[in-house]
Amino acid sequence: MSAALPSSLCVRVITYNLNKQLLHESLESLLIPSSKAPSRTPDIVAIGFQEMAPYPQAFLGESIHILDHYTHVISRTLKSATKESFTQIVRASLVGVTLFIFTRDSTCTPFIKMTEVNTVGLGWLWMGDKAAVGARVLIAEDGEMEAVSMCFVTAHLAAHHNNTQLRNKQFKQVCNRLVFSPTKYDDTTMETFHVRDSSHLSSSSSVFSDDKREYPRKLTIYDNDYTFFFGDLNYRILLSHPTLPTISVPDILTMMRDNNTDQLREYDQLAIAHGEERTLNNFTESPLLFPPTYKLYRETNDYNFISRIPGWCDRIFSLQNCSSKTDDKCLMVENYSSHAEYLTSDHKPVSATVKISTSSIISHERTYDWDETDSYRRIKQKIGTFADRIVGIVWWAFGSGPGFGIALLISTITGYWLANKR
Repeated sequence: MSAALPSSLCVRVITYNLNKQLLHESLESLLIPSSKAPSRTPDIVAIGFQEMAPYPQAFLGESIHILDHYTHVISRTLKSATKESFTQIVRASLVGVTLFIFTRDSTCTPFIKMTEVNTVGLGWLWMGDKAAVGARVLIAEDGEMEAVSMCFVTAHLAAHHNNTQLRNKQFKQVCNRLVFSPTKYDDTTMETFHVRDSSHLSSSSSVFSDDKREYPRKLTIYDNDYTFFFGDLNYRILLSHPTLPTISVPDILTMMRDNNTDQLREYDQLAIAHGEERTLNNFTESPLLFPPTYKLYRETNDYNFISRIPGWCDRIFSLQNCSSKTDDKCLMVENYSSHAEYLTSDHKPVSATVKISTSSIISHERTYDWDETDSYRRIKQKIGTFADRIVGIVWWAFGSGPGFGIALLISTITGYWLANKR
């Protein structure tokens, strides 16, 4: 008799902007919930890195060795800390934004029925310097026609204090362009789709890569039982707002020193935009009980007030689109915190431990309607990839030492050849 899918799963979600640095600290405190969390060993671990690879290599798509490095480090850390085996079911990146998803073999991996990955460039000409990477995962017991659907989206939105409206707009672009294909698990009246056995799951591509058929209904990030939206969302702390007293940077420093996060949160750009339903509609976030996560001096816990106004840039939001037999809480956040012990970057990583229900779901209904998708999303994706490569080539040729040297050598040889040709 085969094992049954657990009635609940522990999901560990992590976001970390690496500032193009290679992480040298142990990942254990990030990957494994603290002893204070009721659920100790996670069943699903989703890690979103931003600015993972140095430029221009990231624009050229030449960061495979870095991806391999983190695959190895994450796998080794999970096994060492839990004494259990995990399988990487998703590894996808766009320029510097990367999403890893690992599942616990004893409780979760055998029930993975599908993964699908998509990416969205949010920069100029749809480039990937600002981007979102998403994956849809379906979990079900063998023979079941209904699955638990989960979507994980890690994003890096526009920087700078004055770009709140652009960040709000970029979230809408993610909703319009980060779409997925429907499956037999989404609507049993549809034609049967080809779904591979979980042992054939690719770590970096969709299991639908060989299915070229088109279906009229596309699925957005809102078409899932559970969606996690996390990353360097880049929202900062306001100094002034029509409904709030004006504050200064020294005031922010005082509130942070006094651990007065309640008052400081009132000036959080994302909290204000979210409360006004300008972004992340119907998503929820646990209270911010930790200090701002940006901008710090590397290798310290000291804030760099000179170059940037601090902010809770690194965030984790969740969306529940289902109801339970016992109550309406299919999703419960057990822990939401930052990790001050990590000093590699000018950001602090943030993690959340979330318990989700798998067996007590009685309805799968969208709590927010988002039916609009971008008809030109594939064209924009191709243009963005082409622009990434052009920028990478130019940067490598004229902005890096080796590239500049080779370009100079080629120019010298060409000039000598043209001069002698005359």
